[in-house]
Amino acid sequence: MAAVPVVVQGAPSPGIAMLLGFIPGVGAMYNGQFMKAFVHVGIFVMLIVGANHFWLFGLMIPFWVMYMAFDAYKTAQARQLDCLCRIRWASTKCLACRKASPEQAQPLLRLQLRDAAGHS
Repeated sequence: MAAVPVVVQGAPSPGIAMLLGFIPGVGAMYNGQFMKAFVHVGIFVMLIVGANHFWLFGLMIPFWVMYMAFDAYKTAQARQLDCLCRIRWASTKCLACRKASPEQAQPLLRLQLRDAAGHS
């Protein structure tokens, strides 16, 4: 039986986050990550300034914009499921909140029980 993920009410919409992510820093702000938004805008400005001196920086601008949109989408998606680490790093257990993903809960519980019993 597959576990159904719990969706958090009031969490950012991944679709809106992705659309806003095409504007430097706005997707991160929509997700409540204001420091990340500041960094995104800073890197975007540095790429524009760098493009005036070396053409390769100009080629990096569209990739940076695509990354910001993708990051905003994945972050909003993770916030809907109430855990930033599970989706981003695809780990068995979230290192920040210590929750196991629904698909991994049973094997993880067995490992914890085995470790508690002193087995390796």
